[in-house]
Amino acid sequence: MKPPSIKAYREIKEDGTLTNSQFKVYNYLSTFGAQTAEVIDRLNGPSSHKRLSELERMGKVERYGTTRSTTTGKIVYKWRVTAQGILPLMMVKEPTRAALEAEIKLLRAVRDEQVNKLSSMWDKAFEAGIRAAVAIATSIDKLPPTPESREAKIQDILKAAR
Repeated sequence: MKPPSIKAYREIKEDGTLTNSQFKVYNYLSTFGAQTAEVIDRLNGPSSHKRLSELERMGKVERYGTTRSTTTGKIVYKWRVTAQGILPLMMVKEPTRAALEAEIKLLRAVRDEQVNKLSSMWDKAFEAGIRAAVAIATSIDKLPPTPESREAKIQDILKAAR
């Protein structure tokens, strides 16, 4: 290895940052739970299982029970993320000002769209309520003079309003 590569390797090893291949395996285990090395290789590419021992030395994953291999029929270990291994995403770079401004612009656009939808829904509901109130008021003016017939007419109005 060249000196810069050795230096980068040592820095990664010291600060706990994961390499891309380690992160793939770590992310898979944290997303889908305990898996065998066989499954990890099948889904993340050959030799992915080699990252398990690296992650184990870092304290990020651990052996968690056993199961029978679907290929060989032998007993194999399952691996899972440890409580200590639940890490912040160190591979994520610090966002730039431009990226943050773009995210704010997008969030504002989504907010404005939602406000417009709610406002439109409110306006429609309010208009429907006003129309119903006007219809009821108009109908009340036409009520018959006797209390029994008024009660029947009110029930008819309420049924029509629904």
